Amino acid sequence: MQAAENHATYFEPDTGKERIIVVGGGPVGVRTGQLLAKSGHSVTLLSDEAHKPYNRVRLTPLLGGDVQFGEIELDDISDADGSLAVLTGMRVMRIDRDKKEVVTGDGSSWPYDKLVLATGSSAFVPGIQGKDLPGVFTFRTADDASALLARSFSARNVVIIGGGLLGLEAARGLQKRQCNVTVIEHEGRLMPRQL
Repeated sequence: MQAAENHATYFEPDTGKERIIVVGGGPVGVRTGQLLAKSGHSVTLLSDEAHKPYNRVRLTPLLGGDVQFGEIELDDISDADGSLAVLTGMRVMRIDRDKKEVVTGDGSSWPYDKLVLATGSSAFVPGIQGKDLPGVFTFRTADDASALLARSFSARNVVIIGGGLLGLEAARGLQKRQCNVTVIEHEGRLMPRQL
């Protein structure tokens, strides 16, 4: 399996570089990995998403049909000297702080000298009845956008819970796909955290 090959390749003990594992392929994980690699460390970025890292800000234009997924993927972020390796589809299942290693879903263990957790945030889903029913989605990742895109072909009426920035962006993207959209916001105005 590729992970085992990568494991052997990126953790040669004679490199003399400090081995850093970055968990998370979002913007913070990618930028942190790049900066650490440029400062002389051997960095392996483990992302649980199957996609290569992408510009999350551009998920809204993707949802609205203004761009294709290939247009939001980040250019090759690995550096030429191999100091930064980016591995996708690598969900971290366990961290063993005593052994200084992380274990991924495929059973590989990844030793580290230092560990950075940059797993990002998750969508807040209110604890309301029906939240687990089919047809209820979140909007934070490329997989979320893909599920919403697929649903937009059959859904004509959409309710967005949350009138913050992401909720309004999702509403606009689905409106561009000819859905009738209703936005529900708990506070007395839209974008209450921003305005």
